Amino acid sequence: MRKWRLWVLSCLPGSPRSRDTWKRFSQTGSFYLAALSNSEGPVQPRLADLFFEKNSKTVDKWEQYLGVYERELKRFLRQEKPLDLLEIGVQNGGSLELWSQYLPSGSKITGIDIDTAVGALRFETENIEVHILDATDAAKLEDAFQGRGFDIIIDDGSHRSKDVVATFKALFHHLNPGGVFFIEDLHCSYYASHEGGLRRPGSSIEWLKTAIDALNLDHIASHEILDEERGLFVDLNRSLGSITFYDSIAVVERLVQEKSRPYRRLYSGKEAVVEPEQNWLTTSSKSALQSILLGHAAAQEISASLLEIIEEQRGRISALQNECGIAKAKIDDLANTKIDDLEGNLSGITKSRSC
Repeated sequence: MRKWRLWVLSCLPGSPRSRDTWKRFSQTGSFYLAALSNSEGPVQPRLADLFFEKNSKTVDKWEQYLGVYERELKRFLRQEKPLDLLEIGVQNGGSLELWSQYLPSGSKITGIDIDTAVGALRFETENIEVHILDATDAAKLEDAFQGRGFDIIIDDGSHRSKDVVATFKALFHHLNPGGVFFIEDLHCSYYASHEGGLRRPGSSIEWLKTAIDALNLDHIASHEILDEERGLFVDLNRSLGSITFYDSIAVVERLVQEKSRPYRRLYSGKEAVVEPEQNWLTTSSKSALQSILLGHAAAQEISASLLEIIEEQRGRISALQNECGIAKAKIDDLANTKIDDLEGNLSGITKSRSC
C-alpha cells in the first residue's frame, strides 16, 4: 500500500516526476489511453494531464474512466465546436471544472445534485452552472431545462439501481441526436447496498441488458416481449445507436436520426460459388426479400437467377399439370369402371327381386 501511495504522490502537481510518472501510468496502467496515443485530429490537452494537474476543486474518477472518455469523446473534439454537457452528481465541483477545461471553447457545463450544499459552490468560469435537482424527477427536470438538449450526459449520481434506471428514462430524450450518455460506477450494480447483486433482477446492469434487447427489437418475436416492456422497447429501438460496456462504465449513444423502419439487408457482387443466391432467394420470406437492398451487379445477377427460378418453377408446374392430367384420367377411368360395375350389380339385384 505504501508503494502505491508514494507513486500517486509523485503525480501531484508541482512534483518534478509528475509528467514522467503519468507517462509511465498511461503506458502500463490504462490500455484505453495507450490506444489513443496516435489518434488523429487537432492537438487537444489530454484529459489525464488536466486531471492530475488540477489545483482547485477536487475530482474523483477511476483510472480507466479517463481513457474511456478520451476514446468516446474524440469525435466531438475533432469538430472543435462548443458542446453542452450535463453531469448528475456535483459533489465538490472538480469534475465540472475538468470538463470546462477539456471541452472546446464556448462549451456549457451544467451540474445537478440533490445536495443543497452545492449551491454555495463558486466557479471561476461563467460557462459552469449548478442546479439543485433530483435527476429521477422527470417533471422537475422538464421545468428546469424546458426541452434543452445535451451532447453529453454523465450519470455520476447515487449509483443506486433504481436511481440509475429512473435517471436514464428521465434524461435520455434530452440527449441530442448523436450524443452520448455515460453511466459511471456500474460496479455498484453488484452491491446489495446499492440495490444490486450478480444477475439480480432490477439492478442497473440487468436493466441495461434489457436495453440491448430493445436495440435488437426488430429480430425478436413479438410474443416474447412482455406487454409492460413493449412501449419502452419501441421507443428505445427508434433512438438507440449503440451500448458500449467498459469496466464499471457504460456508454449509450443516440442515433443521429431516429429509425423509421428496420435496417435493411445489403447484398452486392455477382459471384456466389459457395452459397448461390438461389438458396436464400427460395427460402426467405416475402418481407425479408422486400427489405433487401441490392448493388447494381447483384441486382442484375439476381434478376437472372430469378428468371432461372421462374423458368424452373414453370417447368415444375407444367410437369405437375401433366401428372395431374394423367392422374385425373386414371381417376375418371376408375370411376367409370366402378360406375359400370355398380350399374351391373344393381341390374342383377333388380332382376332377382322381380323373379
